[in-house]
Amino acid sequence: MPSAVNILSNRSGIGHWFHYHFITKKLMSPVGFILLALIGVGIAYLSASISYKMAFVAVAAVVGLVLAVACMLYPNFGFYFCIVLSTLIFTPERLLGLYLPFGIVVEVYTYFTLLGVLRKTMRRLRSRESSGDIRLRSCSFFFWVFILLKR
Repeated sequence: MPSAVNILSNRSGIGHWFHYHFITKKLMSPVGFILLALIGVGIAYLSASISYKMAFVAVAAVVGLVLAVACMLYPNFGFYFCIVLSTLIFTPERLLGLYLPFGIVVEVYTYFTLLGVLRKTMRRLRSRESSGDIRLRSCSFFFWVFILLKR
């Protein structure tokens, strides 16, 4: 009986199946076509039954989730994305004198980027090539992050 930790690893059946269809084939398989068709039908149902605005909300949620995962997996992309996003959001606010309540969006993506940096740092610490100097710098980095988040 496989343990809960190994169920989604690449060696198990479910993990291998997800990896094959989502990563290797990039949803270009019958399973991917069915999944994407179901997503399309779901968005059409939301649009027709509730409101046409729900279709925009559903698409925005999917795009936001993809960007959040991209910020976590690629922190360099996350840094540049946060800079561009803050420029696009706050420039019209300053030029037109409007108040747009989208500042929290930039902050959330910044936190996802921080999680990506922490993930890469922890991976580097677990590797055999890590030295005491890297551990000291990482511990001080975690300390400062803790201090900043506690405020």
